[in-house]
Amino acid sequence: MMSNGFIYIRNAEDDAYVNHGDNFRGMEQTASAAVVLYFKAAASGTGQGIASYDKITLAVTANKEKEAMIDINGALFGGKAGSTTTIADDYGGVSCSDVISTSAGVTSIIKGISGNFAAVEGVTVDDTLTASDSGKVFMFNDAAAVLTLPDSGDGDIIGWTATFHSVIQATGQEVKCTDTTNEKMIGSIIQPDSDGDGAPLAWNAKAADNFSSIEFTSVADGEPGSFFKLTNVATDVWHVEGVASASGGSEATPFATS
Repeated sequence: MMSNGFIYIRNAEDDAYVNHGDNFRGMEQTASAAVVLYFKAAASGTGQGIASYDKITLAVTANKEKEAMIDINGALFGGKAGSTTTIADDYGGVSCSDVISTSAGVTSIIKGISGNFAAVEGVTVDDTLTASDSGKVFMFNDAAAVLTLPDSGDGDIIGWTATFHSVIQATGQEVKCTDTTNEKMIGSIIQPDSDGDGAPLAWNAKAADNFSSIEFTSVADGEPGSFFKLTNVATDVWHVEGVASASGGSEATPFATS
């Protein structure tokens, strides 16, 4: 890959893009007179499951798509270490290829397109989640870890969502609201009885119940394999849906008010 090199693409005076050459993931022809470049998203972060990508569409001379891709490849891998390689700059009037227009070569710059994989994070200690944790899948690898949701009281994280899985037998696994007085959980958790195949229970959370926590404390309310999804749908309101397997004959709700 391009060791220490950066690429530069500009569509207009105030629409430019820079990424490291090592983040280049490939290119393809998707239509006549068009070549699409893909890069690992500059703002996607790092770690397991990060799958966002940036997509740059270039307009090239019709029937010269192969030549354009060869020229782009040469620009990407022929640059000096530490240099910045211009692929196309409509505003500056330059490009890396004679078959890429210097005035209308950049059709679009689309950043942070989601891939198909959610970021997975193991839970081994108590932690307070933030807005940037939205979209993650949390795996409880500790029997009694507690996760605190970001505060939804300002109405600025509506749409925040995450899924929580119990992968070992819980004794005190918990996901709770920051403000247990004002924030509420609404929705349902279905609870099948793993001792048999009878009709499952359904534990419902209504606004009047004032539930602000979901707790797996024993086989009675959550066995390994239990999971639920939380989504902030309004100020101080979290919607929950999930399935929590239980056994032992004393099945109990996983909802709590603290």
